[in-house]
Amino acid sequence: MSDIVQLPFVLYIDCSETEMTERLIKRGKTSGRSDDTNEIIKKRLKNHQDTLTVVEHYESKGLLRKVLMIYH
Repeated sequence: MSDIVQLPFVLYIDCSETEMTERLIKRGKTSGRSDDTNEIIKKRLKNHQDTLTVVEHYESKGLLRKVLMIYH
């Protein structure tokens, strides 16, 4: 089996940090997940920022497809 994969595209779901935080806090309240706290969410968002170089890489290759999440 080959270790090389030809990707048709990479899907990136773009959502504001405020929206992500609100959704995770809500999820924590309804699901009982103990890791959906403000402190842990901030760490996750920091990790998200660190992965944006990967997003930029695929975008530069023309392989990135973005879905913009807008909530009202």
